[in-house]
Amino acid sequence: RKAPRSFRWPALAFETFLKKVKSRKTIIVFGHNTQFMPLADIGIVLYDGYIVKSGNPKTIMENLPPGMV
Repeated sequence: RKAPRSFRWPALAFETFLKKVKSRKTIIVFGHNTQFMPLADIGIVLYDGYIVKSGNPKTIMENLPPGMV
């Protein structure tokens, strides 16, 4: 017996959910995985508890120093 699709692919189900609500809700995601950052309107990167980058998620990811994330 197979597990439900949402159980097998939780990241895919989460990404689908974010895409559905993106235009209607403010999305705040905390975590170490940057996979969902492009779905945000604004990105914020914390390092040692301090904000080191904020703004457009695509720009942030392109300009992060190696090893920061």
